Amino acid sequence: MRYCVACFLLPPRLNSGRTNPQSLGYTPALQENPMEGTMTKKKITIVTDSSAYIPKSAQEGLDISVIPLWLIWDDDRFQDGVDIDPQTFYDRLKKSDTLPTSSQPSAKEFEIFFRQVAKECDAIVSVLVSSKISGTVDCAQTALAAIQDFPIRIVDAFSSSMGLGFVVLAAARAAAAVVPEPRQKSITRSFFLVAISIIRFIKVSGFG
Repeated sequence: MRYCVACFLLPPRLNSGRTNPQSLGYTPALQENPMEGTMTKKKITIVTDSSAYIPKSAQEGLDISVIPLWLIWDDDRFQDGVDIDPQTFYDRLKKSDTLPTSSQPSAKEFEIFFRQVAKECDAIVSVLVSSKISGTVDCAQTALAAIQDFPIRIVDAFSSSMGLGFVVLAAARAAAAVVPEPRQKSITRSFFLVAISIIRFIKVSGFG
């Protein structure tokens, strides 16, 4: 299946709202170090899921951790981006008589992942694929019930692919103080254009 997905951010003039870091779920605040009497910056890690597909080059210098989604294909289960890459996926798709399905990480998997990430930071903001198309946000929220001793905020990006990716990058840059304050609401400013050259898989999936 060949297709093209383009995700765009509207120009700032089309969105007059200003988004401060708190509205994205975190506070890039300074806290006092009682041992030194100085102010130190909190380390905030952004957690997203593998449907964001953010290029490695775009993540350089940013604190982003990715929890993989599950890909189920016949009797095989793959962790997206860990056990299978896009090229392998499309090579198999061309030869397969069946279509794969996907699934979000379980609440327990989120709990384990959050606890691992928490060892290296002071707070977590988890920006995830839209709750309109996935149960990922629900599982992440369920995981929070088991983690009462660490600040974690779940953000529904209401998007996927690089629509989600743009929101993640905006949050990570603000958390790292690469930009002092994101001035556009990335969630509400993104939209998609999709062009599909082969519609066979759309028909098989029931959307055609």
